[in-house]
Amino acid sequence: MAKVLIVEDDAALRLSVADELELEGYAVETVASAEAAIEILAISDFDLVVLDWELPNMSGLELCGSMRRSGKRCGILFLTGRFATRDKTSGLDAGADDYLTKPFEPDELLARVRAILRRGTANRDDQIQIGDIQINLVTRSILKNGTVVVLKAKEQQLVEFLVRHRGALFSLDDLIRNVWSSDELVSYDAVRQCVKRVREKLDAPGKPSFINTVKGIGYIVE
Repeated sequence: MAKVLIVEDDAALRLSVADELELEGYAVETVASAEAAIEILAISDFDLVVLDWELPNMSGLELCGSMRRSGKRCGILFLTGRFATRDKTSGLDAGADDYLTKPFEPDELLARVRAILRRGTANRDDQIQIGDIQINLVTRSILKNGTVVVLKAKEQQLVEFLVRHRGALFSLDDLIRNVWSSDELVSYDAVRQCVKRVREKLDAPGKPSFINTVKGIGYIVE
């Protein structure tokens, strides 16, 4: 499940965009300024940033350029009231993947979000087979021996994060930072319980666990 950051100072629009994306199953966080975005981007990774052009103090265009210069490779979708071609091209030149002119329809927003996220996964397999578990990162479906497995939202986010980073080892702090929202108070036990529920749904008797534990360090999907 993709993780999206919305950077928008208009509270009503920020809430509306967040609602639309959450209804589609995305994990969403929101901030109202570029400065707040810089703080959260320093501690959390996102697949997509939905970025307002006209932000107070530091513009969305400046933030976009700063993100790219610092090596951030997540997708960036500009929300802008600007219509001039030179403005749009300057946004793209700064590193944005696409732009959406205000006002816009929810369906167009979702279509552009999907397109950017698809491009982000273009260089890796969208469908991954791990033992008898098949995961489709585009449709966000999980099959076990051909049967659909239904996970709760946080379980789904955990599985997709670990699968996207297959072979990498993550501590409890890593998982909290990348799977849970920065404003959630999450205990280590809550993470362990989430891992336990995923194992109960995906593991098969007598076979290695889908999520492996490296004692004293963390978790890995191999």
